[in-house]
Amino acid sequence: MKKVVVGIISSKTNPKKYLLASSKKDFGKYTGYYYPIGGHVDNGEDELTALKREIKEELSVNVTTAKKNHTIIRRR
Repeated sequence: MKKVVVGIISSKTNPKKYLLASSKKDFGKYTGYYYPIGGHVDNGEDELTALKREIKEELSVNVTTAKKNHTIIRRR
């Protein structure tokens, strides 16, 4: 099972505002939707490191503060 991390990035001045991204790629029926930043956890990588890497790759932003909030396990 592949692990996926998702970052919910909120505004410091208004924590009810969140940063979402839309894709430049064609994702079929999901093209044009907005989604939180995230991606797959590489082998040997912990979740926080993976999330920081994904945010750097997608937004060119270095994460300085982060905390784990929730874990969801989905089995098929």
